[in-house]
Amino acid sequence: MDETIDADRVIVMDDGEVVLDDVPREVFSHVEELRSRGLDVPVPTQLAYELKKMGLELPEGILSEEEFVDAYLKLCK
Repeated sequence: MDETIDADRVIVMDDGEVVLDDVPREVFSHVEELRSRGLDVPVPTQLAYELKKMGLELPEGILSEEEFVDAYLKLCK
């Protein structure tokens, strides 16, 4: 999964149809859609998504552990 966050472009296909085609930050922001198609998202993205659902004000598009830690620490200040 780590290699996809560094890609220039990610294309998600389902049954021969392109459903998402964009930069990784945009594609992985569609957590529910990806999961509904049986695909995973990076762990930091999933964690941020779940915490946002619980009310934490984390930014969209977190992909890496470093981005997650930075965003979380900003909330703790």
